[in-house]
Amino acid sequence: MNRSIPVLIFILFCVIIATAVIIRRPIPKQEKEITNIATKSKLSLKQYRYNRDIQFASEEKAPDYSIDDFLERGYELLNKGEYKKAEDIFKTALLFNPDNAETLRSIGEIVFQGERYNEACNYFVQYLDHRPDAIESYTNLAIAYLSVEKFAKAELTLNQGLNRLGEDSSGAFYFIYACLKMKQGATKQAESYLFKAHEMLGDDILKLVNTKWSKPISELAAYKKIQSIIDDNE
Repeated sequence: MNRSIPVLIFILFCVIIATAVIIRRPIPKQEKEITNIATKSKLSLKQYRYNRDIQFASEEKAPDYSIDDFLERGYELLNKGEYKKAEDIFKTALLFNPDNAETLRSIGEIVFQGERYNEACNYFVQYLDHRPDAIESYTNLAIAYLSVEKFAKAELTLNQGLNRLGEDSSGAFYFIYACLKMKQGATKQAESYLFKAHEMLGDDILKLVNTKWSKPISELAAYKKIQSIIDDNE
């Protein structure tokens, strides 16, 4: 009995030592980085590497990148006409900050240009939620709805924008109203809105009739009259 006591004490001592080692072991690197993500102001790209066009440093020297770095790179690609690469960059940025308004708008504009109008609607809805005082929040969304013939939603969006932003921003809204009514076959209403848009926008209205969604406006007699007035004044 007396000889068994030291043995039990030794076993208990070993268990205590082993437990202390387990408790004090360092957190694995990957686990540590994941748990620290929420507290970082700039997130490390060590685990989120974009290998197509943008070159980062080695794993040992990879620097931190902010959302602005992604936006700057995305705009560079947009200016070069590399829309797919730009979209990938912006979507990567969205993983880091899902609520960044400029990222949402940029992706919306890219997918709209690619005629993925339903996707554009989704991004522009989110952009409007973050930027309710920006005119492009309403115009972009209304045009996207117009492009998928969701006329009621397009008109509701225009009404909301006009009510919130007022008459000073009405020129663009009236022009889209004209396009909407033209699509609906309401020619007289379309012409009425087009004249209102011309009053607000002046000669710049001609620059707007150059897209897939706005070109039908050029068939209106009102548009030809406005074009004639502008030509006469030059």
